[in-house]
Amino acid sequence: MNPAPEVAGSSAETARGFAGRVLITGVSGRLGRYAWRAAGARDWTVEGWCSPRWSPGTPGDHNHPWQPVDLAQVADLAALFDRAQPTHVLHLAALSTVAGCLAQPELATQVNVQASRELARLSRQAGARFLLASTDLVFSGDHAPCRPEDLPAPRQVYGRSKWQAEQAVLAEGGDVAVARLALLFGPSLGGGRAWFDQQLQALTTPGAPLPLFVDEWRTPLDYATATHGLLDLLSTDCGGGIWHLGGPERLSRWEMGTRLARQLACSSARLAPVPRAEIAAPEPRPADVSLDSSRWRSAFPHSPWPRYEEALAQLLPPATRGATHSPRPLA
Repeated sequence: MNPAPEVAGSSAETARGFAGRVLITGVSGRLGRYAWRAAGARDWTVEGWCSPRWSPGTPGDHNHPWQPVDLAQVADLAALFDRAQPTHVLHLAALSTVAGCLAQPELATQVNVQASRELARLSRQAGARFLLASTDLVFSGDHAPCRPEDLPAPRQVYGRSKWQAEQAVLAEGGDVAVARLALLFGPSLGGGRAWFDQQLQALTTPGAPLPLFVDEWRTPLDYATATHGLLDLLSTDCGGGIWHLGGPERLSRWEMGTRLARQLACSSARLAPVPRAEIAAPEPRPADVSLDSSRWRSAFPHSPWPRYEEALAQLLPPATRGATHSPRPLA
């Protein structure tokens, strides 16, 4: 694949000069909270759509309350979009768990596919740039590293719904792009516990060892770096199509866990290395969905891209090393 041209004035320079009105969906989720905070740090004008389970007016700050939106109610989106009047849309909201999509495939289609298509359509009509967050799980895991031009072959309901969403939004045309994200890690900012929080708990509190796969590989990327990359893609004239945002290292779950243990100065005895075949799953688990992120790195060579331990050192305060309880996330 030919490398993308470097985008002039990206990252910090663009953050200062950007004057758009941004709509971020899914701000009550794990990635959404990082995106909301980062957009605020760039002093952007932002509206956030959150889960309908949140109370109206839930603040990201007192001047910009979040708007609860039920994406399954696709017919309601046009009026809400018109009220927001965005020039740029970062669509993070999704039914984003493998188990949740398997249990409710129709809801996965409504939220992940139909709502994404409608928001892309509304963005095209308004002349707004639209960026869809997707996943490395659109791939089968049989042919890594996965490039943006490689044909997806998802093995799970979740991955299939995101692949269908990608096709739907790109078919709408306009100023549209898709960012496939690798496995994301970092402390939760309040949007619910994830696998990283489970590893922290396993390493810092007594309990049964946490099983971690030794034969499942990803290119993990921390939430802060992923957010930085997404906001750059959203706010610069870098082109459309498909982008891959993954970390610089191919790691197994077991390797991630042991490196986290070293960072925390904890014993890795609280983690248990296991092959995937030892744990039954209702859907096949892709073995290796490592992403080739060369297009992103060519376009934004000065954007941060820390290795796993470097990101951990930034995310976890030094006081947590050797801690006997789960560390609190940085505010």
